[in-house]
Amino acid sequence: MRRRDLLQRTVAGVAAVGATALAGCTVAPGIETTPGPTGGTLELTVTNDSVTARRVEIEVRNGAGEVVDRHVVPALPRGETHRFERGHYRDTRYAVEVVVADRRLQHTWEPAGCPNLAFDVTVPREGPVASEARCP
Repeated sequence: MRRRDLLQRTVAGVAAVGATALAGCTVAPGIETTPGPTGGTLELTVTNDSVTARRVEIEVRNGAGEVVDRHVVPALPRGETHRFERGHYRDTRYAVEVVVADRRLQHTWEPAGCPNLAFDVTVPREGPVASEARCP
């Protein structure tokens, strides 16, 4: 019975240390852990209010400049809205880029400061393409 009690206590102790580490607390003197990144969510909408269908290209690049997401809408009909949503962004910085109506719009995003980015792009009937980025 002694061996079984010792085994149960050891397992309970290891589990307690693991739970503490996951919580981002001090595990032992001089050893601290921090929780990993939680991941950001990007919600991007493109609205085409112009008189013709428009090609839409969306690219998301990480801090190293590598494309981590690419999405193309060959022809977004006039009067339509396209929504692009992803939730797996775990790096520290991203460049969100939208190319539509011969315009390149870019927004730099840091999920740590803005876990949920809403980025709206509108192609008006007349005038320049407009964009707005916000953290709801």
